[in-house]
Amino acid sequence: SIEANMLAHAKAAAKVAATAAKKLFLVGKATRDESLVVVGQEKQSQAGDLLKIITRRMDAAAAYNAALESLKAKPDDSAAKSVVGRHLCLTLNDWSGGLPLLAKGSQEDLAEVAAGELKMLADPSRETQAVFLLAGNWWDIAESRGYSEEEVVALKRHAGELYAGISKKLADPLESALAENRTAVVMEQLGTSSSESLPKQVTNSVGMKMIFMRPGEFRMGAKRG
Repeated sequence: SIEANMLAHAKAAAKVAATAAKKLFLVGKATRDESLVVVGQEKQSQAGDLLKIITRRMDAAAAYNAALESLKAKPDDSAAKSVVGRHLCLTLNDWSGGLPLLAKGSQEDLAEVAAGELKMLADPSRETQAVFLLAGNWWDIAESRGYSEEEVVALKRHAGELYAGISKKLADPLESALAENRTAVVMEQLGTSSSESLPKQVTNSVGMKMIFMRPGEFRMGAKRG
């Protein structure tokens, strides 16, 4: 698949970077250049972390493809639905495609919250309190065990998108503050992560368009005079 090929190339590139970093470190040792030693160590660590992420992505992609094949033979395979739905939502950011599968999957925590979101989406009123509770449920899952660092970011990003649309509408000031704080946390995470690979605009499951903006300062209102 395209994803598998991209990950394979990324892994090869990361290995090259790790090798180059090791050589830099050894040159620093040989020449007693402490600055090269430090840089070499830092680059080795970064390359190692990147390799771990890519390996997890490759494992997830392999499990996803296997689950797709399983669903072709057994359309009611709830375990396979969980794997496919989880990959679609948390890796590919395809929540509209993944939610129905998660809701019918075998992973209870995701299934319950996904079913709740689908129910909310079918309700034209989409009450603010219901969205607040739903966002909180996704956030709670993100802070539970069993999810990779990348999946935690994806779960909190989805929760943040929901919070962003209702923070100003909440009557309870504590709930409003919580929603705003969690939205800020998500935006900070996105701003300090690999932002170049992030979509410039995301449409969440309730139809809201979210535009990524880098951290910085800006002027509000018109200039005097």
